[in-house]
Order: sequence, then C-alpha cells, then structure tokens
Amino acid sequence: GWNIVEFKAPEAGHAIRLLLSLYRLCSEDVMIVALADSAQHRVLLHEADVPVIVRNDDPGQEALQREMPSAYLTTAAGPAGWSEAILGSVGE
Repeated sequence: GWNIVEFKAPEAGHAIRLLLSLYRLCSEDVMIVALADSAQHRVLLHEADVPVIVRNDDPGQEALQREMPSAYLTTAAGPAGWSEAILGSVGE
C-alpha cells in the first residue's frame, strides 16, 4: 500500500527525519520517495531514499540538479511530471 505525507517548509527537514525514524521502527523495508520542484525543498530530497526532481522552468533547478546528480529528474514538467513520478518510472 501507499502512504503519502505532504510536508511544508521550513519544518520539512525535522519532519522527514522524524517520519523516517517512526517508519523504520516498524520495518527496515521502508523506502522514502520525496518529490520536489524547487531548491527550497532540497532537505526533503537529501533525506529521501529516492529523491525526485519534478522538472520546471525555475532557474534554481539547474543548481539543484547539480547538487543532487543521483536524483531522478522527470521528463515532464508541472502536474504531468508529478504524475510521472507517482504513477510510473521512478525507482523501478
């Protein structure tokens, strides 16, 4: 099954670390996938097992991609990119 939890900055780093620790107390077989489309959410991407950058035209996104070269970068932008990340292709 899926559990989706949405976090808003600025408490995102603390929240994701807390969530990870709670899930991992229950099972070590937890994989955290984080989706972000701007550099302001970089902490989420750094804490996730599978970081996903949703493509957009933000000038800061290139720096985020350089900072996280192993992150999955969607081929589509905007809502289509979010759908691509959630419904297919990521981390298979």
